[in-house]
Amino acid sequence: MMWKKRTRKRKNNRPGVFLARGIFWLFWCMAFVYGEGTGTANVVYKPMLPPGDLTVSQDEPVPPSDLKNLPDPFLSYLVRKVMQDSALREQENRKRLEAEEKMAKMKAAAAEKLRRLRAPRTILQQLKLHQLLLTAIVESPKGEWAMVRDE
Repeated sequence: MMWKKRTRKRKNNRPGVFLARGIFWLFWCMAFVYGEGTGTANVVYKPMLPPGDLTVSQDEPVPPSDLKNLPDPFLSYLVRKVMQDSALREQENRKRLEAEEKMAKMKAAAAEKLRRLRAPRTILQQLKLHQLLLTAIVESPKGEWAMVRDE
């Protein structure tokens, strides 16, 4: 049996490849020719301005620099995040403590007001109910009254 040598087809022989390459080169040439002329038409030349005064006048106030609020550029993000979280927790704790102190003051004021309201003002309020004996009930157009007798 005789072996037949297999021939490979060249890929360039296909008609689609030749057409695609031709269209590519055509567009590339058109872009090169037409693009070169339009690129230079939009150049605008401006006159050079004289340099400004680089010295700082003594009349102008220098803005104050607050070094506490400037971030440290060499500080790690994780360390900065932990510091921010701890600052937030500290602020929340401070707010909670202030609220607790305010609540304690309000409770003390309410307790003092309740003590003053419960303090007996008249002799009748100083007596206990079991010390009194109901004698009569009087009804009139002005209201109802009760007559009691103490020991």
